[in-house]
Amino acid sequence: MRYTPFEGFDRMFDQLRHDMMDLRDSMAGNWPESWSFGTAIDLAERDDEYVLTVDMPGFERDEIDLRFDDGTLWLHAEHEADDETTARHRSLSEQVAVPREVETDDIAASYHNGVLEVHLPVREGATERGHHIDVE
Repeated sequence: MRYTPFEGFDRMFDQLRHDMMDLRDSMAGNWPESWSFGTAIDLAERDDEYVLTVDMPGFERDEIDLRFDDGTLWLHAEHEADDETTARHRSLSEQVAVPREVETDDIAASYHNGVLEVHLPVREGATERGHHIDVE
């Protein structure tokens, strides 16, 4: 049997893929009070609502497309700048799963000084998706 150095890469990527799936599965249903997606995005639970904060400097309000569908907040923004010497294009696409049911009619969003803030009020009486089962 012949060995090639690429076999090592295949094993390494398979292990990485396996580890990432394990991490994703271990986080399912275990939402902390404040869930941080790095420095740019933060989802925090406050009183009877979730507040999503996204740092997105350089975008204009009308370049932001925001929607909520089936427990997920979808964010897409595109910015194109064309001056005399260069053309630049920036885009941002994110989706954030919200762990509890939301009053979709009462969602409010604002964008000031490069920061998008979305208020997602929790539906009264809504429980978290999924629950922990004690094993006796």
